[in-house]
Amino acid sequence: MDRGEAVEWLGAARQLKRRTRATSRRYWFPLVVFGLIALGSTPLYVEPSASGPLSFSSVGGFLVSNPRRLSLYWVLGTVVGYLATALYYRWRDRRSGVVASVRPFVVTGVALFVLLLLVSPGGLALVGLPSTWTPWFRVGDLFIRGLTPLLTIAIGLLVLSAFERSVAFVAYALAFLGVALTVNLYDIGNLTYRLGLGQHGVQANVLTAAAVLLAGGAGFWLAGRRRA
Repeated sequence: MDRGEAVEWLGAARQLKRRTRATSRRYWFPLVVFGLIALGSTPLYVEPSASGPLSFSSVGGFLVSNPRRLSLYWVLGTVVGYLATALYYRWRDRRSGVVASVRPFVVTGVALFVLLLLVSPGGLALVGLPSTWTPWFRVGDLFIRGLTPLLTIAIGLLVLSAFERSVAFVAYALAFLGVALTVNLYDIGNLTYRLGLGQHGVQANVLTAAAVLLAGGAGFWLAGRRRA
């Protein structure tokens, strides 16, 4: 093999490597799926009337009008989200021949969500504990807004980013974890009010997290298409 053929083979190998990496980058999908799930939950975060009773949902949050519907939505939404992600990864594995394990992401996310159900004020009754019991890891008003499912998603994305070996995705997952903590501990509606956009309550928090997930999914999808 002469020098020209060697250079040609090397170029082809590099091009194949780039295409393989672009094909294997499918982490945009869970971002879009969970972004849509979060967006769909927005109507359930309507604040209750002043005369209505205050009660926690199984994912926290007493600033909602129907805690039971919110709990059921997140239970079903979480199952659908992780199932859809697992099926999509499996489908892409068959098409591309590049195997990428999504099991740690699914297992971590589901386990954290189950733990959330067991330690949230509305879920304590499931294990026979009073709603006043406080685990050591409950931070301040973390459960007040009912957005803790976003934290389980954020931690799951961090696990997935470690297996995807993408610096950009790791940075995004860390940034979204910060967003998830912010929307759980701060009323974004205060910010929109100061900007003259009106007071939107917890729904502003939900829309913020959903927008970050959807924007991230769209951005990574476009980047993958360009590399391909």
